[in-house]
Amino acid sequence: ARGAPHGADLDALAAADGERLVLPERGYAVHRSGEVKALAAADDEAAAALLRTVLARTPPGARAEVEAITAAQQWAVDVVVAARLELRSDGAIFLRGETGTFRPYLPGGEYL
Repeated sequence: ARGAPHGADLDALAAADGERLVLPERGYAVHRSGEVKALAAADDEAAAALLRTVLARTPPGARAEVEAITAAQQWAVDVVVAARLELRSDGAIFLRGETGTFRPYLPGGEYL
């Protein structure tokens, strides 16, 4: 989805209390208390299911956050709207080189 594996990123996230969710043969997500750090899937349906699961794991009183949704991520927009989260424009995503389709994929902060 992004043109490169997350390998070492996933290890770093696990070491920093990131929870990894796996939908076998279809995708994975890593989050910290409802904040998406990485999500990659084989199809929109799997990506949406993973995102819904991440949001459902947000602890009471914590703030769910999904960064870097693009126009190509309608599946994510649908999930975020259904969860009644605020959508807002907040900066740009700068990509260089071979980045893959970025679909269905969500980066999280420093883990592009």
